[in-house]
Amino acid sequence: MQLGRVDATLWQDIELETDAGKGSRMKRFGIALVLATALGMLVAAPAQAQYQPPTAGVDDSNPSPGETVTISGARWCPGSTVDILFDDHKIGTGQVDSEGNFSEPITIPANASPGHHVISVVGLDFACEDVRTVNIGIFISGGGAGGAGGLAFTGANISVGAVILAALVIVGLAAITAGRRRKATAEK
Repeated sequence: MQLGRVDATLWQDIELETDAGKGSRMKRFGIALVLATALGMLVAAPAQAQYQPPTAGVDDSNPSPGETVTISGARWCPGSTVDILFDDHKIGTGQVDSEGNFSEPITIPANASPGHHVISVVGLDFACEDVRTVNIGIFISGGGAGGAGGLAFTGANISVGAVILAALVIVGLAAITAGRRRKATAEK
């Protein structure tokens, strides 16, 4: 019987070694998988980062008709010219510098109606291969150049309310201070 026990113990030791071998193989496989994934991400990342679309923006997204705003952009074809459109009508061009950037003042048409409008920048992408369009949403407030006209004033003058509030706070602080002084002199 003792021999059977030794054989059973030996068999258990063999099973444990086999399981341990599977575990170490799995660990090696897991490490190899992680390394392969990391290497793949490093190789693929530059390919994904190569193309960045051109951008454009406006310095004032709520101009009035006749007002001059500046349209700026980046990642356009160096040395090229971009067209600037207001609601699909060309209103200017911008010269792109050697780094792919431009900045151009344009005047909002004096006859632009109040409401939402689109300024579009059209030109070649940074690789100078494809024509790209970037749309910029703006909102035209009413009135003409110089802010004449505009939206009706429907609120209250908040500065008057702020002055009244400040006066009430000062009066309240003075009353608290006077009450404390009276109490202090009465206790003496």
